[in-house]
Amino acid sequence: MAGFKPNSRHEFSMKWAYATGRPYTPIDVPASIAAGGPKYDNSLFHAFRYPAYHKLNLRYDRRFHLDTMNIVTYFALQNLYNKKNVLLYFWDEDDEIVETEYQWALLPILGFSLEF
Repeated sequence: MAGFKPNSRHEFSMKWAYATGRPYTPIDVPASIAAGGPKYDNSLFHAFRYPAYHKLNLRYDRRFHLDTMNIVTYFALQNLYNKKNVLLYFWDEDDEIVETEYQWALLPILGFSLEF
């Protein structure tokens, strides 16, 4: 994490996150096809890991100072370099294959808050 506050009205910040892949148990494809639903290979319980996770977030805050409170508006970009981070693998019953679900891609955020 890093931040820069040139004055009391403007603030810039960034956050980079990295984590090793979480463990998972693979789906047994032949058993899942036979059962018509997901079956896990429990002989390989948590034997595999998802790919490593990482992302970069940037944020700009603008404060408006009032008599009794501050209004803070902000603009943020999450996952700035649009990394396709794996959330999980799941069984697609229609196509009878293992599919990948990803976390959010590049996500712009606008917002405001009140400070009393």
